[in-house]
Amino acid sequence: MKDTRVRTEKSIVYEILSGEIEGVAGAAIGYLDDAMLEGGLDSDVIKKKYLENLPFIGGVLEVAGVGRLATIILPRFQSEVFEDQEQLLLEIDKAIRLSAKIGAKCVSLTGLIPSATSHGEAIKNKTKTFVTTGHATTTACIVLNVRKTLEVTSKTLETSTLIAIGLGSIGTAAIRLCLSVLPHPTDLVFIDVKSKKSDLECLVQEVQERLNYSGSFKILISDGKTVPNDVYSTRNAVILGATNVGGILDTNRLHPGTVIIDDSAPHLFNPSQMWDRMGKTHDVLATEAGPLTLPTLREERIFTPTRWVGSPDLLPPPPDPSIIMGCTLSCLLTANSFEKFPPQLGTVRLEESVAHYEKLLELGCTGCMPNIDDVMVGEECWNRI
Repeated sequence: MKDTRVRTEKSIVYEILSGEIEGVAGAAIGYLDDAMLEGGLDSDVIKKKYLENLPFIGGVLEVAGVGRLATIILPRFQSEVFEDQEQLLLEIDKAIRLSAKIGAKCVSLTGLIPSATSHGEAIKNKTKTFVTTGHATTTACIVLNVRKTLEVTSKTLETSTLIAIGLGSIGTAAIRLCLSVLPHPTDLVFIDVKSKKSDLECLVQEVQERLNYSGSFKILISDGKTVPNDVYSTRNAVILGATNVGGILDTNRLHPGTVIIDDSAPHLFNPSQMWDRMGKTHDVLATEAGPLTLPTLREERIFTPTRWVGSPDLLPPPPDPSIIMGCTLSCLLTANSFEKFPPQLGTVRLEESVAHYEKLLELGCTGCMPNIDDVMVGEECWNRI
């Protein structure tokens, strides 16, 4: 799809402070994509040459009916997010101060940053700008993508086995919201490592007593490197992934008809193997859980100075200009109404997830058509499943 973004050679900070463009209500803090390194580029060169080893405002995004936000990139790649937490916190502090300077009332932590900062609680924010993990919006996005994926595959939860792999903060919040706003599955399977077993038992009790789940359930233990064999023999499986360990699912062993909605980073499955199976047999489907489809196209302005000619794109375009990551959008929801959508640090309460879910529906947002790593899955892959 054609890149519709407006490019400017002027600094975004300069344009805002000089009054050339409007300020922002929020900002989303992210990092560099490891895919930039696939061409043999040196990570240190990119960080020093293009970002000068400092947080960098890559662009401004306008979402109709919601507001404007800045995208701030930290001088580190995804694979480096968990390295040197002291330096990471210093970079985040600079990014927050930078966002405050251009008017942001709230900053959202995207991708792996919440996990690397104890769900934001390790951050010592000394500005008046609020900080949120955006996890309530992320949780709402996951459930909207479950809805969308079931819709395009003509499947229903009532006739499916819902398998949740990874029941950390996001995985647990997603299951709670899913069972609160969607029909209940026939069977429910929770999978995590042995140290989480007592947490899984508590979650089973909660969904039965608080969320009135009356179907069958299983707790399965993973060794952290693979998933139990039961996953591969399950018919009509809808798998919800939210792990921080990639590639633990063997794509070639999945039962035909399996659908995966994945919020893991890296992915629960090997992407190339998944594309290969979807392309050859069309009998399984995987998609991302984090992006949203907006009711109107978003408008984006990105900073690309002349000295960057021929350089890799620090802000790759989305597969569709109507798509936005939920964690990115979350800063605007909080900036617009602190009372209804307070900033989240730590674990997410069900009531918060429900409020964000209902707000996204009110705005006309939906889950995305099936996609993996910003590449849309062809209709033949999901239509035949």
